[in-house]
Amino acid sequence: MELPDPRWAAAILAFSQIAKITFDYASSIYELASSCGGEEAVKEVRSFRIADNSSPQVFIDFALGRIDAIPQEALAHVQHSDTISAAQFEKRTNDFRMHYLFALKIAALSQQNIEPVEKMIRFIDWMHTGFLFGSTALLFANRYFSPSRHRRMLKGYTKRDLQNAAWI
Repeated sequence: MELPDPRWAAAILAFSQIAKITFDYASSIYELASSCGGEEAVKEVRSFRIADNSSPQVFIDFALGRIDAIPQEALAHVQHSDTISAAQFEKRTNDFRMHYLFALKIAALSQQNIEPVEKMIRFIDWMHTGFLFGSTALLFANRYFSPSRHRRMLKGYTKRDLQNAAWI
């Protein structure tokens, strides 16, 4: 049985609640804020909290097609604190800033007409002498410059593409 995306999401949410799996949505929310604004990010956090505190049964029923929509009255009533600031979500995180600089360097090296191993050596040298070591970026670059890299690790070299890669 092939489920459409909203039903898959409901199934995953119900399973996660029952299994007591929690999610760290921080980087996703900051990424959303960078493209859609802080107010949209605040709305998503509030929606997530409502869904996460609701009974998994309603999500199971929706996922299995027993109901066509999730009724508003079936959702939890969560007190929303006013401690969520839209402006705070619009600030770039330090991790994003560092990863963006790493992505810029990886993109610059990938445009050079040199062997992939030389690109990796130059990236490591740059981290050592010109910036700082970042384990995530080092692993990303190692895979990106390897013969067995995954497709579309960098979707392109535009500012938007590199910002997207920086949210790793």
